[in-house]
Amino acid sequence: MAASLAAVSACVARAQAPVPRARLTAASGVGKASLGGVGKLARCAPSSSKVLSTNPALARRAVTRTASTSEDLLVDDGAGLLDRITADIDCVVLDCDGVIWQGNTLLPGVRESIQLLRDMGKRLVFVTNNSNKSRKQYVHKFEQFGITVEKEEVFSAAFAAAAYLKTQAVTGKVYVVGGQGIVDELNEMHIEVDPGVFGAVKCTEDDWTELIVEDDVKAVIVGQDLEFTFAKLCYASLAIQQGAKFVATNPDHADVLGGLRVKMPGAGACVAAVEVACGESPEIYAGKPSAFLLELLKGNYVNMERTLVVGDRLDTDMAFGKAGDAGLTVLVLTGVSTLEDVDAAIEAGNPNVPDHVVMGLPQMLGLEPEDSTLLEFVDEDIPQGEVDMEEDDRARAAFGAIENA
Repeated sequence: MAASLAAVSACVARAQAPVPRARLTAASGVGKASLGGVGKLARCAPSSSKVLSTNPALARRAVTRTASTSEDLLVDDGAGLLDRITADIDCVVLDCDGVIWQGNTLLPGVRESIQLLRDMGKRLVFVTNNSNKSRKQYVHKFEQFGITVEKEEVFSAAFAAAAYLKTQAVTGKVYVVGGQGIVDELNEMHIEVDPGVFGAVKCTEDDWTELIVEDDVKAVIVGQDLEFTFAKLCYASLAIQQGAKFVATNPDHADVLGGLRVKMPGAGACVAAVEVACGESPEIYAGKPSAFLLELLKGNYVNMERTLVVGDRLDTDMAFGKAGDAGLTVLVLTGVSTLEDVDAAIEAGNPNVPDHVVMGLPQMLGLEPEDSTLLEFVDEDIPQGEVDMEEDDRARAAFGAIENA
């Protein structure tokens, strides 16, 4: 019998229950990031026109219904949405990439914004579709920026994918096309990981005819894989064609990194490759905007009617908030989606149009960074060198793809 969501939560994290308030204090300077370059944030004077809302859902629908362009949704008056958040919101669901940081760079004013929300007594939940890190690794990344976050506050696509397989009572091994975060979350669930092709890169026609996937490989999880290879693609495809479950972490096709707003391929690109190769679609995208992840949140005492969902993407973050009937949805312009995207969504009648649009997280709270400097840290992951083709041949021989190294 498949395990319940409650059983999964208890198994993994003693249930992702609300963290006691005494533990939710932000650090003043933890980790390697230098905080000296961040100027103080100036609280802008609230405007005289306070946002009144006795019914968040009705107020949200009224705003969206009357919006004809993205400019109607843009909040740039200096007061932000502080009054609305104070009155109507108990929990704030924050995306990470494009909202809190870009890659290894903390966005200006974010640390102070998180502290203000803590001081206001709001429960914070960090929901990220990036599956490269485990929840424990995300806690470490926050610490390097001088922000204290508990593991129980983090819901990642890697965690959701592992939790989903736990509810499906998968008893065999799982092959992972993705980052270490997925592997770590599976290990925490006591689900065995199949090594697959080890470090192989190539898979020739001869390799394919000799490729073997053991019967105990019962599922394949695909996320963003920074070392994606043709050998991995072939192995994952064969496993799925032989009956293994096909689980995707998230549909995000790309993430915006760098000042030129160029897009780096995301999990969706890897998922699409596997989908085309095996001829089957994933049975679930475990991350945003999945109903499964939404139920994980609801099962851990998140009342969506009094929850604010903040993200940088219409297709995942805003879709997640709308699907959960969140009390408020806010799009920040520090990530993927743009005002032009919002205009296109309004014109097309897309249901994922946000309730409000802001320039960034601090502006949402009526804060303005003063002479802020971007914080950067160096990830401590072991750097990967260039592919050694002789080593690749040996690896392929090790998993039986070829007879001779």
